[in-house]
Parts: sequence; structure tokens; C-alpha cells
Amino acid sequence: MMRPKSPRQENQHLRDMARKHACQMLWAPGCLGDDDSTTVMAHENSLAAGKGMGLKAHDHIAVYACFACHAALDQGRQPAAQKREAFSRAMVRQVRLYREIAASPSAKPRDRAAALWALDRIDAASRSVIGLDGGVDQGANPG
Repeated sequence: MMRPKSPRQENQHLRDMARKHACQMLWAPGCLGDDDSTTVMAHENSLAAGKGMGLKAHDHIAVYACFACHAALDQGRQPAAQKREAFSRAMVRQVRLYREIAASPSAKPRDRAAALWALDRIDAASRSVIGLDGGVDQGANPG
């Protein structure tokens, strides 16, 4: 049985913030690293992340990536497993960046709010995956 997709969770300010930050992928040949001139939000490309035909994943399941890394993630010839691994490592860096922004007294209030928005959703998704959300694990055998 197919489950209906949940509505895409978007945060325009979070996406806009990418232009002020370095690439978190740090993966593709030609990566621009600290040069934020081409940095954009690169969404994870799996169905589990909310991606579908003509749909992007939720904004909290995305990382800041330079043009080279974003292109390699979306159109590169690397095996899917390599892309997933690179995205996972980048997501760890992205969460660290969000935590830094959220904790920084010098961060702009809108930046802090956007970082907290993402962290709240990442935390909720993590809790759900490991069964700490209070829900019933549908795969568990009660007896």
C-alpha cells in the first residue's frame, strides 16, 4: 500500500542563506570550498528524503553546495552509493553549521530562526527513524 506523500517542508530563508556560506559537500573535483559565490541548497535525491517525480526533498534534508558539488550530486556519473556517502558526510557538516548559527549571539534573528527550524525537523526525523517519537514501530513483533 502506498502512503500519501507529506507536504514538502520549505524554508526560503534557509535556502537564501546558502549564498553566505561555504560548500559543505567538499566532494567533487573542482569544489570551490570556501568560495561562496556559487553556493546553493542541494537537496538529497532519494525517495526517503521526500524526493519524487518533479519534487525536491524537504529543505531540511539538504546541504549547502558549490556549483561543482551540486552538479556532481545531481548529474554526476559517480555510483549512487558514493553520492549517498558524500551527502551523509556533508549533512553532518551542515548540522554543525546550523548549530553554530543557532547558538551564535551575533547571528541575525532570521538566520537563527531558519537554523532552528531545520534542526527541529532533523531532530524529529531522527527520533522517528530510531523509534523515539512515541509512535509504534510497524516492523516490531509484539510477541
